[in-house]
Amino acid sequence: MYLWNRDKLLEDLKQDATHKGFRLYTFMGPALGLVIVTMWTLLLVSHLFLAHVFKHFIAGSDVYVKLYTTLGILAALGTILINIATLYECYAVNKKGDGKNFCRRMACINTFINTHMILYTFAIAGALVIAGFIIVAGKAVVFSQEVQDLLESHNLGQVIHEALENSPLKGIIGKSFYQEGLLGSLLALPSKLIDLPIVFQKLETFIEVSRTILLGLYPAIACIPLVMSYAHYTISYHCFKLMQSNQ
Repeated sequence: MYLWNRDKLLEDLKQDATHKGFRLYTFMGPALGLVIVTMWTLLLVSHLFLAHVFKHFIAGSDVYVKLYTTLGILAALGTILINIATLYECYAVNKKGDGKNFCRRMACINTFINTHMILYTFAIAGALVIAGFIIVAGKAVVFSQEVQDLLESHNLGQVIHEALENSPLKGIIGKSFYQEGLLGSLLALPSKLIDLPIVFQKLETFIEVSRTILLGLYPAIACIPLVMSYAHYTISYHCFKLMQSNQ
């Protein structure tokens, strides 16, 4: 009930009402806080995971990885400072009021806020990841078409095959061998081998572009803990101000 009714939660906390849900919320508050911390930590180290995965496909390390690591550390420090400020400010407001049950009130309010935070974090991070994969999927289609066009435009076997169509040599080649396309496949093999280095070059370019796109989402992902923790501070502080009004 309280998870979707903030006013009722604050009113009962303000009146020190006895409710069986408060015991559960007192436990859920820290537990959900750990879930939030774990989730934000995974977001802040996600660039290292991506860099490690792509390292197996292309040589060298991304020049932005160290920059992103620094950005992640700064975001983590900022998030920690905001959370400390949240506890301090809420405690100060509660102390200036009736000074009662700060831990229970903080845990219950955290349960309400963190439940929403988890949903919002999943939604925002999921939207960013989906957007990245949609862009990469589009690049994959372009890459596939480029390779297909390359193999078709440089097909030496097809040229020889067409030349044999108007040549007396066609008559001395077995009919089934010729019609089933075996001859064309054998004649096409040298040209396809010649094209392989170009195909691999295009593949490496595609992987580098995909890596850049996915890693390029990291600055936005690194801002999620900062934005969410500031929102947590604002909501928590406002809730304590409302509870301590008209004491």
